[in-house]
Amino acid sequence: MVWRRTPSGELAFNRCPPNATGTTSRRCSLDHRGVAYWEAPSYARCITNEFRYLQQSVQGHLAKGQRMLAGDGMSQVTKNLLDLTQRRSFYAGDLLSSVEILRNVTETFRRARYEPSSDDVQIYPGAVELMQVIEEFIHIVGLGMKDFHNAYLMTGNLVASIQRLPAVSVMTDINFPMKGRKGMVDWARNSEDKVVIPKGLFVSPSAGDVDGAPVFILGTVLYKTLGLMLPSPKNHTVVNSKIIAVTVRPEPGATSTPLEIELAHLANAMEYSGVPSVTLIVGCGLSCLALITLAVIYAVLWRYIRSERSIILINFCLSIICSNILILVGQTQTHNALGTISLQEGASLSSIAGS
Repeated sequence: MVWRRTPSGELAFNRCPPNATGTTSRRCSLDHRGVAYWEAPSYARCITNEFRYLQQSVQGHLAKGQRMLAGDGMSQVTKNLLDLTQRRSFYAGDLLSSVEILRNVTETFRRARYEPSSDDVQIYPGAVELMQVIEEFIHIVGLGMKDFHNAYLMTGNLVASIQRLPAVSVMTDINFPMKGRKGMVDWARNSEDKVVIPKGLFVSPSAGDVDGAPVFILGTVLYKTLGLMLPSPKNHTVVNSKIIAVTVRPEPGATSTPLEIELAHLANAMEYSGVPSVTLIVGCGLSCLALITLAVIYAVLWRYIRSERSIILINFCLSIICSNILILVGQTQTHNALGTISLQEGASLSSIAGS
């Protein structure tokens, strides 16, 4: 690549290599002796042809008229992006393009009217591959970092830590997330979720060889909830699954110290805080009214119809009234489906016992 003559302090521009599109820049500077020299070229505006094609395909999906059609093919986009991130040589523009693709794919999955395609129905592999792409992206960024440096990426749904750690520098266990870090999002600072990575994980195979000690890239990601990466369910339920991902390269050796992950309690049952339906209230009310009327009639005519059969019928009426009351109370005050079912089963058993 040939660079044209440029005054000191200014930038020179050139075309990117043949396998990429865009422009590359290079600054002409002066050293402390006043001698001009070229700085390292910047490839921030260079995007390889594969990433450019993938970015254009995403834009084509988003340009579709109907919002539901925009999701068609997004699973294939994440698969292609995952394959591209397996490489070990990138331009800076490829990283910026990857961020843009990830943002568009995530926004598409979050749309309320998005209907998953046949490829997405299988437990939403697009979301899984999206998380794999994020892990690959973390290692790509880590390869460009200097030793002992760390970076935090924080959004409304995830907190990611990227650290480049020489094996000889890890003296203590690593805690994630760092709640006292400046700029930490509130939901992560107030969360009880944490992961402790033991220092023994980063022991060099040759403990005495300091110069040849490996450099580890540690990536840790905490997802606030998986629900923000999936289309909204149509049955008014909520996906509330927290995820912690830990990835280390090169792959560490076996260690006797376990990886500690602590998650706050998650309720697996669906919460129900609404009032009973009108049909349920009317049905239980009419049933109770009819049974109470029947019980009053039996009480008035008790001296004339007193018999063992009448006693059984009275008990049966009272047990059904209690069952209806329990059902209404369970629907209004129970906060999960299991409690409601247990109350209803208890009411049924009381009816049988009373009869």
